[in-house]
Amino acid sequence: MITIKELFNKIRWDPYEIPTDYNFVFHYYDRVKDRLIELPYLNILRLEGTFFILNDVDETMIPSHRVKKVTKMGEIIWERN
Repeated sequence: MITIKELFNKIRWDPYEIPTDYNFVFHYYDRVKDRLIELPYLNILRLEGTFFILNDVDETMIPSHRVKKVTKMGEIIWERN
């Protein structure tokens, strides 16, 4: 299985992958809400070290180890145990 960083870079740079509004969705575990949160790929500004930096006013940082699965058009393409 590829790492979450490799998958993110594949989505970003592979000319055959065309990310749109809800084409790719990252699902990460929020400890405060105690549930998975859906994060559309286009809401991710960049990957910096081991953190996903979100495209919001505060540039929120999500640790990459909290990403539990990634879906493409509703189908799971990557999942962490």
